[in-house]
Amino acid sequence: MAYERGDWENTAILAKKLTVNLDSLPLLYEQAIEIAQVQLTD
Repeated sequence: MAYERGDWENTAILAKKLTVNLDSLPLLYEQAIEIAQVQLTD
């Protein structure tokens, strides 16, 4: 949710806690949206 809100400070904190590279977040976010759309249409 921090990423969706543009809360970059909390996004960075959470990414560090989860050991996720900040540069990979846009792609991961896009993939999550695509998966959610498939789940909602099935």
